[in-house]
Amino acid sequence: MAYVLKCATTIESVKAAEQAGEEARELMSDRTLAESLYKTDPNWSWEMMVQKQIDKGLTGDDIYKEIIASAQRSRKAVNKSLGLEWNMRVTYKKIINENKNNRIEFGINNFDYEDGIDYLAKIFCEKYDMIAEEKIDYIYFSVIKLHEGDINYELLWHEDIGNIVYAIEQDENTQKTLEKRLMVVLDDLNKRLEAI
Repeated sequence: MAYVLKCATTIESVKAAEQAGEEARELMSDRTLAESLYKTDPNWSWEMMVQKQIDKGLTGDDIYKEIIASAQRSRKAVNKSLGLEWNMRVTYKKIINENKNNRIEFGINNFDYEDGIDYLAKIFCEKYDMIAEEKIDYIYFSVIKLHEGDINYELLWHEDIGNIVYAIEQDENTQKTLEKRLMVVLDDLNKRLEAI
């Protein structure tokens, strides 16, 4: 039963990605180029996708996880051929939030995804043995609290501003530590994104 559910979920992800690709090609103003993409870069069959993952050495659930993950990414070769390479690095900007008693926050640039704080929390926990509380979802924003001893951070995603991180304790040493850690976390994130 679990296999059937995993296949169904994976197939749904692949179909959604294919539909998005089809819609993108239909919206292209250069119709000749759009038609050529159907010939040079057609959608892969289920068997081709599974075999690609097996050839990469994946087995079991990892095959389906990677197929789902790849269905959420665009194909680099196609993007490169169209001049659409994405080379933006995820960076941060130090912000003084006057609405929160001049709280120092770090806005995350080029990573505005709703589940971005989940991924950032994972890296903070891996790198610094922090403990992440369960994510709290509100209507317009989400929060994950991170702890390590007396150090407390909050990762916040808001639909209007994207992702930010800040320390609950606003003393200078805690801010410097957070900024240094954030640089390491974002460096790691950028390496992971480049590997996709």
